[in-house]
Amino acid sequence: MNVLKVFLTTVILLPLALIGSSVNASDAGGCPAFNASMVDAAMLAADLSQTDPLVGNAWDSPKDGSIVCYWETDVSDGLNGWFYVQVEDGTAQVIGNEPYATSEVATARTAAFDLSKAQQHACRAQVLKSFVWQQHCKPLLP
Repeated sequence: MNVLKVFLTTVILLPLALIGSSVNASDAGGCPAFNASMVDAAMLAADLSQTDPLVGNAWDSPKDGSIVCYWETDVSDGLNGWFYVQVEDGTAQVIGNEPYATSEVATARTAAFDLSKAQQHACRAQVLKSFVWQQHCKPLLP
């Protein structure tokens, strides 16, 4: 009787344990694109401290794990500095481009594509933890 009990318990609980392990394994890596400090560093690379007017926007969708924020200088010669962080549609990226950069290459950039839903939510969580989100992006929300 004990052998049958152990067998049935194993048959019932083993699949549940394996399902739980695979979910935990997918969450274990967190955001593969960046962490909160990297989001802050990209804003610093964009050097938005100049006196030119700034333009920005942000939105956040906790339900699907999407979050976006951008800031850019509004300069007439088109060589503006800009910061952009995006987590949506399986993509997570953060870009910081210094003002008056002489090339099309961003000063600071990191990205990851084909993210799982868990990874996308982990990346959104990193954006929410950043100083940039708390001080500069969150106030832009409608």
